[in-house]
Amino acid sequence: MRRIALLAAWMVAFIIVIGGTPRAEAQTVRGKIERKTAYGIYPATSVEVTLSARNRGRSSPAYTDNQGFYYLHNIPPGKYVLEIWVGQTPVTRQIRVLNRPYTDIPPIRVR
Repeated sequence: MRRIALLAAWMVAFIIVIGGTPRAEAQTVRGKIERKTAYGIYPATSVEVTLSARNRGRSSPAYTDNQGFYYLHNIPPGKYVLEIWVGQTPVTRQIRVLNRPYTDIPPIRVR
C-alpha cells in the first residue's frame, strides 16, 4: 500500500512539472494615436483600433481615450496587422505581439 501511495505521489509530481512548462499567454497591446493638423499634433480621440491575423481573424475593437491611448486585451503572441480606422480605409502597421505582459506600439500619427 505504501509503494502505491509513493508511486502515485511521484506521478502527480511528474505531471505538475511537465504541465508547468511555460506557455504563450494572452497579452495586452497598447499604444497612442496622434492626429496631425495644420495647427499641430493632438491626441486622436474615439478612434477605432483592431488587430487582424490570417489564422485568428479580427480582434474586438478598442477605442482611443481622450489622450489618444488604446489597449487591446487578451491577444495571443504572434504577428498581426494593427488597423487604425480613420474613415472607411484603415491605416495599417505590421506588429509582433511578444510573450510579455504588454506589447508597446510607438505612437502613430494620422490625418
